[in-house]
Amino acid sequence: MKVILTTNIKKLGKIGEVVSVRDGYARNFLFPNKMALRNNKKNLSYYEKIAEDMKRNEEIKLNDAKDLIDKIKKN
Repeated sequence: MKVILTTNIKKLGKIGEVVSVRDGYARNFLFPNKMALRNNKKNLSYYEKIAEDMKRNEEIKLNDAKDLIDKIKKN
């Protein structure tokens, strides 16, 4: 079964990757723990929207951190 990972899982993949796992592992562990979504058009488009938001938030955090570093260096 192909799934879209919503969290980083060691030895399996990172957030947003489409990986192939056994059906039982997906049904019994990944889906109940909200660690993955089924690989279909609806979930793929949903995850792309979330990924864009996450990327924007990371860029904002990075810029804030760089500004803070610059302020500290000036003092």
